[in-house]
Amino acid sequence: MTMHRISAKTAFKSRPFAYVFSRVVKIFASAMKQFFRLHFWMFPDKRFEIPPYSPPIWRSKKAVGIPRTVWQTNYSDKVTLAVYFANRFNRLLAPTFEFCFINDDEQIAFIAENYPEEVNAAFTRLQIGAAKADYWRVLTLIKKGGVYLDIDANLASPLEWTLHDNTSELFIIDRKGLVTNSFLATVPENPIFHRIADQIRQNIADPKQSDVFHMTGPGAVWQVLEDCSYNSCSYRSVSHQGQFNNPTLQYPDKGRGKWWQEQNERDIRK
Repeated sequence: MTMHRISAKTAFKSRPFAYVFSRVVKIFASAMKQFFRLHFWMFPDKRFEIPPYSPPIWRSKKAVGIPRTVWQTNYSDKVTLAVYFANRFNRLLAPTFEFCFINDDEQIAFIAENYPEEVNAAFTRLQIGAAKADYWRVLTLIKKGGVYLDIDANLASPLEWTLHDNTSELFIIDRKGLVTNSFLATVPENPIFHRIADQIRQNIADPKQSDVFHMTGPGAVWQVLEDCSYNSCSYRSVSHQGQFNNPTLQYPDKGRGKWWQEQNERDIRK
């Protein structure tokens, strides 16, 4: 995958208001993270429930191509204060969007209902939650469109500032200069996302693939984007990961951890 490093100076010039706003968010999130760590230390078993659906706070009359829906998933809807707060914070920065939280069973049901047997079979082979979430987000965005946002990610500026009526898709470039799949936005039935879904299915069938990152994650996205044109911008003013939380706050329960820990303990596929 070709690297496209976007410096802070370039990010500021391209979207000055959003960039300045993102710096304020960073300061606020850093302060709140310390509070969340203290809260978890004092109340390690306390959990908050992410609602399955949150309607828009208000409706916008502004025309946009990408549907105003934010999709998120996690191994559980019972989360620490840090993860719950990030979800509610994102809603405040996207007040014209509906928020949909999808659990594991709903992922399975959605794919079985909307896709042919070969897609369903490929999905049900996956045993690691992160790999399932990688594939599900692409398949959901194909059918429904909207914005996918990782549960540990937070918007860095109002989402209305990011999406425009002539945008058919948007990928963000991370600090290494590479496209990430922690934030994805698209219109329904986008040919690029169809190609990504096909690539993931091929990777699942390929016995040489033994790493979640390259099988279903950003690596699969890179394989497609290498030879096609797409819209992108810096993560700096769009979305960050881990500003409000850390792995302990995201995975507070025993037996849970990041995908690289899981793939070292069991096969990615059945």
